[in-house]
Amino acid sequence: MDSDTLIQTIVERVLTQLQEECSGNNKTKVMVFGTYSQQVEQHILKCICTTDVELCFWDDERQHTEAERYIIPLLSCGDMADLALGKAKGPMIEAVLQLLLAGKAVEVIDYEYKVYEKTASPALYKLYLQHENTLHSFGLTLLKPDPEPVLRFWQKLITEKDVEQAAQNGAKEIHVPIDSVITPLAVDQAKLNHIDINKKL
Repeated sequence: MDSDTLIQTIVERVLTQLQEECSGNNKTKVMVFGTYSQQVEQHILKCICTTDVELCFWDDERQHTEAERYIIPLLSCGDMADLALGKAKGPMIEAVLQLLLAGKAVEVIDYEYKVYEKTASPALYKLYLQHENTLHSFGLTLLKPDPEPVLRFWQKLITEKDVEQAAQNGAKEIHVPIDSVITPLAVDQAKLNHIDINKKL
């Protein structure tokens, strides 16, 4: 077999294989802004409730390919504060900012600030709640909202009216300061609406 025939055969086989791969790959391409690990991959697949996707992680060599969905597994406090101000530090968050500026939706699975709910001062925690709302208005949304909505009250006295407000907002749990006073009517109203009141703040 001469070299021209060999090259022709190889090219035909490669083209055939590429066509088969392209026609058989109808999976949604998802860009994950994070480092690959099997645990992260499984968590994302669980959150998006499907395995019919092609995940591409930021540290992958295909990181700059166009995707149909963009997901941040965990947004750090620093990156969250920067994005809320329209700034970005580092190439990964710069890419997220560029997507938001281009009007593309970016989903986030969790925010780091939420682990500090019990220890952060109310003012600082409220600031990050505001950042979350600001980012939501920019196009950054929670991939999977809490199935049981939680409402936080920072005042020291929790009344029946507060519990009624929580019920109207669809909350199933209320977090209040550890040293707060909960009126008996508020306790009754919580039982009536199947709402748990937890002293966590």
